[in-house]
Amino acid sequence: MNHPDPIDWEKALATVGGDPDLLNELFSVYIAEARQMVSQMKTALAASDRQLLRRSAHTLKGASMSMAATTTTAESELLEQGCEGMDESALAEHLARVEVAVEQAIEAIENRMSAGN
Repeated sequence: MNHPDPIDWEKALATVGGDPDLLNELFSVYIAEARQMVSQMKTALAASDRQLLRRSAHTLKGASMSMAATTTTAESELLEQGCEGMDESALAEHLARVEVAVEQAIEAIENRMSAGN
């Protein structure tokens, strides 16, 4: 099955006025923040802290949107919305999908950066 690119590269580059160096700097910050948010969401879920889980998902959604990480944006939004009524096991499944989306986005970013783009 063919998966869409986790990053909309054209949109990401447009957000920084076409400056690839600035984009790489922002991607480096995004990578650290995204991993931190996933860790925070895991902690929140383990503690049944839906407010923190929702807030962390919202933060990741915003950061991902600004970096054109489309899949992570969508999965984070689903998790954020799910905090209202989903049971813990459904939230855990959504969080697992967010984590996969984040890792796919990071892998795509790191591959592109190592290729010199």
